[in-house]
Amino acid sequence: MSQWRITRGDEQFVAADLAELKIWAANGKIRPDDLIQAPGDTEWVYAAEAAVLDGLLKQPFGGGPTEDDFHRQKSEKTLRQIVLVVTGIGVIIAFAVMLRVAVNPPDPADKDLKSGTFAVKARDALVTTDCALRRSHDARAAAVANLSKDDRVQLLGKHGDWYEVQTESSQQGFLALSDILPGYYLAKAEHKKWDPIYNPEIYLSVTMNDWQVVMDEYKRHDVEHLTLLSMTLTNTCQYDMEHIVLVVHFWDPVNEVKVEEITLEEMVPAHGSLYHELEFEVNIEEVPRATVDVIGARVIDRPLR
Repeated sequence: MSQWRITRGDEQFVAADLAELKIWAANGKIRPDDLIQAPGDTEWVYAAEAAVLDGLLKQPFGGGPTEDDFHRQKSEKTLRQIVLVVTGIGVIIAFAVMLRVAVNPPDPADKDLKSGTFAVKARDALVTTDCALRRSHDARAAAVANLSKDDRVQLLGKHGDWYEVQTESSQQGFLALSDILPGYYLAKAEHKKWDPIYNPEIYLSVTMNDWQVVMDEYKRHDVEHLTLLSMTLTNTCQYDMEHIVLVVHFWDPVNEVKVEEITLEEMVPAHGSLYHELEFEVNIEEVPRATVDVIGARVIDRPLR
């Protein structure tokens, strides 16, 4: 038999011989992306690849795929096949890794940052991202060195959201809290023990007892306006504290008229309090409104590691 079989999607039809096949191709009945099987063959080829139809294929009426479209589709099909093969290989590798882990599971203690192989000491920190060690506690400060993720540093102190640290090569500088994991954060008991050392200001509170404008007969002759403030500082942690930095804000009935930062050298005992009086030159005739914030302090006799 000399019949040629043509397949298009779910349809299939037969050309009686090669002559009829060529007539159909010339008339546009056969499209470049149709599959063709020659008489006696078992394989199917695209019409665009059949040498017997070279120069005969036309774009069907109403718009259909051209020979270029066919070749593009074929390239896309080849690319899809490559992607599938690569994906298959990836799945096999992933399965092999999972199988190996299942047979030889890692020791969970090795990953324990509190006591395992990678443990971080209470007064050390783990760098969590590639970052710069800054000369001061400011994101715009010059870089002292560049640190890499998983580097270890020693904690020296804290300034707001920045830690003063020392690297293993003895370089000192500042890292933002967002760039490190302090060791004392890893356990509640350790956190309670060490947090006051690095965040002392949050363990101090201030109670304003009284503030008043000092009358002329009670103030020094070289002072024109004098306001007296009395306050009580309360320490809620287990360490004595000193070098306490306060910021005092003064307002008249509407506006803030003065901001002053002062440092107290007196000690506030552990779980105790300190009464203190302060004098300020504030140009307000009536009694001003005042508030006080603690922005820094230092623990006395820090415990050893």
